[in-house]
Amino acid sequence: MLVPHLKLFDALQKANTDPLQKYVPLKLSAKQRKFYDSDEHEALYGGAAGGGKSVALLACALKYVNVPGYNAIIFRRSYADLSKAGALMNLADQWLSKSDARWDGSRKVWVFPSTATVSFGFLDQANDHYNYQGAEYHCICFDELTQIEPKQYLYLHTRLRGPEQVTSQVNLRIRCGSNPGGRFHSFYKDRFVTRPEDRLFIPARLEDNPGMASQIDAYTKTLSSNDAVTFAQLRYGDWVDSAQGIIYEVTGKNLIEELPPDDPDNDWHFFIGLDWGWRDATAFVVVALRKYDPVMYVVHAESHKKWTIVQIHERLKELERQFGGFEMMISDPGSKQLQETLVRDYFWPMSSAEKTHKAGTMKMLAGEITSVTVKFLKPAVKPLLKECEELQWKDEAHEAEHPRFDNHCCDAFLYVWRKARQANINEQRPKPEPKRGTAEWEAKIADEYIEEYNRQIAEDREYGDALW
Repeated sequence: MLVPHLKLFDALQKANTDPLQKYVPLKLSAKQRKFYDSDEHEALYGGAAGGGKSVALLACALKYVNVPGYNAIIFRRSYADLSKAGALMNLADQWLSKSDARWDGSRKVWVFPSTATVSFGFLDQANDHYNYQGAEYHCICFDELTQIEPKQYLYLHTRLRGPEQVTSQVNLRIRCGSNPGGRFHSFYKDRFVTRPEDRLFIPARLEDNPGMASQIDAYTKTLSSNDAVTFAQLRYGDWVDSAQGIIYEVTGKNLIEELPPDDPDNDWHFFIGLDWGWRDATAFVVVALRKYDPVMYVVHAESHKKWTIVQIHERLKELERQFGGFEMMISDPGSKQLQETLVRDYFWPMSSAEKTHKAGTMKMLAGEITSVTVKFLKPAVKPLLKECEELQWKDEAHEAEHPRFDNHCCDAFLYVWRKARQANINEQRPKPEPKRGTAEWEAKIADEYIEEYNRQIAEDREYGDALW
């Protein structure tokens, strides 16, 4: 009968000595617990805003506060960042103010009955890391790591040390939390995400934080006001770069407000590309070529979600009237049934787009944009330009688009660009006839005389050879 009481006594004793039970007033999520339990020397809990990074970091700092002589420190870029509402100093106060830990406001440190400490520091100036020269810590934490200069981060690794009576009981650890983005995004992406080696990276999303379960939709709506790259970084924790890796780099040189004037000897030829979707968008992109102009003009782009075949058919009729017909209609072969229905029931003469070697074709199109042999009629192609501003490669290999960004107009454009260039519309404009009596006219007459003379000589030689 004494056994249950002994188990209860052991549980109570553990609760009084285990920092996780004693000082962390909530249950860690599975990913937070993995971060807390990990033995790796260096670890990053990085991802979406609201993914639970602050809780994970503070819990890690508190892990060994029952060990005499243990010291942890949590860094942020500035003191203002540390002390604002909802930040780590504020969270620590919520957790510890009613515990047996004592706050020393002058030193910005929590002191525990074991003599262990958890401090807060900041690295606002370029040489602030030298303020910690000579210090010894057993856990060094960095909140919003991508704001911390790499040289400061690496230097502070040297402060991870201590006497054997402490290090024999604890794991020396660097623990970091961060959203993607920030000034030093590329350095830390390379260190933890691209080439982690023996470092631990735990990606976290809103869905991984139980405390945000009821707020996901509202918070997603709030984040959606950002540009697509920032939204992907903060909502989904994607380590996409904000500028590096853009596939189609459209500049001011590619943008025009109106088409060149009509030329009776240089008619326009219009082509349309189509990318099908239902849950995703159906996109229409129209390009124009002229015989004596090497530039391809993108003259129309639009996209619509959840459009029916009837709506697509009606819109195609309107676009056909607007542009006077199309030389070619190039559509995504991924929706074979939709394309066959439009051909069979609505008599649209569609051809399937070529989708082989897509990455290579995208690079070729990107090259044409860079060389300004593609121009965009700015007022008429805004949906396409928005996609071009945001669409990035998935990784450094540049073999596929990043799946987080819309590419419907870009795909429709890629399909039609490839086929329209194969149509070989372009050629050199014939030179105009020179005016009689001018030097150019005389040179032309001389060239014609020489050409005729050479022709006669060749014919005479042929005739002589035949006689012999």
